[in-house]
Amino acid sequence: MGGLGRRAFILGATGTTALAVMPFKARAASSFDFTANFGAVPTGAKVGLAELQTIWVNPAISSIYNAGTAKQFFTLASGGTYGSHCFRYFYPQGSVGERTEFYQVKLGPQTVPVNVEYDWMFENDFDLLNRGGKIGPCIRWGMPGTTGTNLMCWWSIANRNGVISQPYYQFVTQSSAGEFGGGSYSKNTIVLGQWHHVRLQMLGGSGGWTKGWIDGVLVHSRGPSPNNSLAGNVQIDFASFFGGAGSTCAARWNCHARHANVHIWTG
Repeated sequence: MGGLGRRAFILGATGTTALAVMPFKARAASSFDFTANFGAVPTGAKVGLAELQTIWVNPAISSIYNAGTAKQFFTLASGGTYGSHCFRYFYPQGSVGERTEFYQVKLGPQTVPVNVEYDWMFENDFDLLNRGGKIGPCIRWGMPGTTGTNLMCWWSIANRNGVISQPYYQFVTQSSAGEFGGGSYSKNTIVLGQWHHVRLQMLGGSGGWTKGWIDGVLVHSRGPSPNNSLAGNVQIDFASFFGGAGSTCAARWNCHARHANVHIWTG
């Protein structure tokens, strides 16, 4: 699965709910290649820290950080790509911004490129034409606001004078200095109920870069990346939410999306 592939952080406010952290007695690996084992958890199970510990098992993982302690937003489901189980996101009506709808797989410091790929699908009930938001996972290298840079994938539309364009996937490279080089858009529009392949690649440091692919096509390439420390910790951030322009971006009804076949590797 290491070829052209599959698959995504608005810098939003996190909730005030106590966060759960699961430390591993493991080293930060200099190279790794592993996938999410969604099949290790029964379908229908609501996902919290215990389930994440079962899904994500690899010596490269230094810790897992879970904000969704109430188990409101993530469920294991059947019907993923290639007959796999998948991760189902729930977006409550009125929800906007990151809040506690996320968790992070922390990998520690890295000195080689980090790749993340996955399959993503917006279900048929999704409020796709309400401005936009972020899908997950994304790559965070270093600390946001200081020496950190994020490579994120969004769904994005344009609503100008009441005329709504068709939605696209959009990659953004972001640091405390703002977006680096602006966003890049997928060639094809998003279709509800259809799986798409997303891949992200990132290397930290002053000579580093960020790249993004949709369905095997490179659509985003930025670098060298500013305000980025090679020595910074790498986190894979599993956050997906409506957001970008305040309450006007909130979900207008309850809706769902899915990801499957999440693959994380170096090189």
